[in-house]
Amino acid sequence: MLEIPFIKRPGMLKRAGLVREPAGSSVVHQLYDYWLSKFRDERIPSRADLYPEEIPHLLPYIMLHDVVRQNGVYRFKDRLIGTHIVDVCGSNPTGRYIDEYMPPADYEKIYETLAGVVTTKAPTHGVVPVHREDGYSLDFEVITMPLSYEGEQVDMFFCGRRAIFRRGDATT
Repeated sequence: MLEIPFIKRPGMLKRAGLVREPAGSSVVHQLYDYWLSKFRDERIPSRADLYPEEIPHLLPYIMLHDVVRQNGVYRFKDRLIGTHIVDVCGSNPTGRYIDEYMPPADYEKIYETLAGVVTTKAPTHGVVPVHREDGYSLDFEVITMPLSYEGEQVDMFFCGRRAIFRRGDATT
């Protein structure tokens, strides 16, 4: 098992570099603020620290992914996908590994990002373009925040994802 030295919270938050304006969404920022509120004694929050009843209006935008360590590499398994994400994407991959359904070129980028969260223990935030086969294009504002059963090793991700449609006729 790969052991990673614990990174203290102040440095982790500085590296996260969360910018409040990139896509104009308060949903992602509310999830980030919620995650921050769950820190205790400089330890990464766990899944047990999250209470759905505290954030019912944000549940459609949430994803949970398990971090599975196998033979020196990580695999990421979808544990929960919010209804907003399922509605926009048109499928629900809950229970599947991301590498089972994502095209290899896209998965390489996703793997690099998620493995980075595991090793740095810092959240990532950005806007990801999505192009579908039918010519439909949109962006997702995405934040990925680490969770830990023991407070140190990243075992799960708490993610927020909100579609930002490029077409003027689509709304969220």
